[in-house]
Amino acid sequence: IAGTGDETVAEQGAVSGKQRLLPIQKRFFEQQYPVPTHYNQSVLLQTPVDLDYLKVSKLVRGLYSRHDVLRLDFSQSARRGFAVYQPYEPDWLDMSVSYHDLRQVAQSERSVEVESCCSELQESLSLCPGELMKVAYFDYGDQAGRLFLVFHHLVVDGVSWRVILSDLAQGYEQLQQGAEDVRLSAKSSAYQAWGEALHDFGDSLLESDEHTNYDLTLVVAPGASLHLTLKYREQLYEARQVSDILSQLNSLLE
Repeated sequence: IAGTGDETVAEQGAVSGKQRLLPIQKRFFEQQYPVPTHYNQSVLLQTPVDLDYLKVSKLVRGLYSRHDVLRLDFSQSARRGFAVYQPYEPDWLDMSVSYHDLRQVAQSERSVEVESCCSELQESLSLCPGELMKVAYFDYGDQAGRLFLVFHHLVVDGVSWRVILSDLAQGYEQLQQGAEDVRLSAKSSAYQAWGEALHDFGDSLLESDEHTNYDLTLVVAPGASLHLTLKYREQLYEARQVSDILSQLNSLLE
């Protein structure tokens, strides 16, 4: 899922062609999970009372427009090291978004209904575009409803949720102000470009002797904080926080 950036001017059109798998995605397919589709991250949100199915559909359409990875097809080519961007199809909204009318269901029974439906949706994901994401709106009538979002882990991680929730808030505000459609923030650098950059960097290390100078050691001592030791060009560096680790690695590789 794409983030936001102020400095990079990225292409705003729909990305097409092949997406080289990131190392973590390649690792996923190497595991040969018996049910690779049931590998997801999800969140259940309380909604404003005036949210409805039409607004939810427009919000999801906005996500499809901004985040090209939701159009990736992993079903045919992933084991060969890449996925393929498919053109957006209008019927993906019907596949992605569902409406559940719980207005007449007793309040004490709603949580059971919601939990059952969410479990079914988690099991219904696939590696095809239009089915990498499922969104369910639970209508509670004159009370705040619920919005369930589940994405296959191939296209989201823990950081992605900050972006997704920000997009939903932005889109909802636009609809509240009378907009017919959702227009989310401009895209940042394409996921496709990031994949190519990672592969190019890896190839450059293999083509040089410098990669033999890397020695990463992850140490977890009882009662101690997590820290990492990096040996680069015979010099040792240590970092105890994730931010320090990333900063140190970036400075070394510049």
